[in-house]
Amino acid sequence: MNSEAVSIFNQHWRIYRKMLEHNYMLSKEFIAAIDEIFIPFYDRKIDILDLGCGDAFVLAPLLKKFSSAKYTGYDLSETALAIASSNLHSDGIHAVLKNGAMEELIKSESNRFDFICSSFAIHHLSDEMKKQLYLDCYHRLYKGGTFIYIDVFRRFGWSREQYLKEYFSYAKDHWLALDAEEMHLVQEHVSNYDFPANLEDAITWLTQTGFHFVGERVHDQFHHMLEFTKE
Repeated sequence: MNSEAVSIFNQHWRIYRKMLEHNYMLSKEFIAAIDEIFIPFYDRKIDILDLGCGDAFVLAPLLKKFSSAKYTGYDLSETALAIASSNLHSDGIHAVLKNGAMEELIKSESNRFDFICSSFAIHHLSDEMKKQLYLDCYHRLYKGGTFIYIDVFRRFGWSREQYLKEYFSYAKDHWLALDAEEMHLVQEHVSNYDFPANLEDAITWLTQTGFHFVGERVHDQFHHMLEFTKE
């Protein structure tokens, strides 16, 4: 994403929060599924990397369950990171927030992690950039570590144009809390900056990188949560 995309993100933060609060992108189900993955680790010291963390809306409530958690978050938006800093304020959480492009920041990352998570961020990258990011994630995970991948994906055989047509039709029918102006701004952003991978391709690219595909935890027609491990 470029500076224009960041500006749009900052300007329309209220719409983004509204969509999360109405669970239009399955945020409640995703949080519950991540909680299930985290349960065996809540009494351990854990290092977590969050790619495109935003305000840490997804992980913040779960991090407070750990006895000790180091959380590293990458995001392009300084506004989002400022809110994340407040959301992550807890005695058991050591938060490191970095402003910049996730695909660049991870290349200079020296730490390794037990978990790498990403929620609705990777679809902004080109397919070649996605593949490189998957490889960088693999190298930054400890052996036995987990990659939790939440995003929008295209169906098999769908072009990006068909995906956009179907997604906008879905949003019009289901995102009823958004007014006409808000819906227009969302569609404008998605049209300009969203490049979701084909679901089957993404799984193939990740397994070719070396990841083991554990399975799909939660999904609807467009929004999916995939779990991978480094074995």
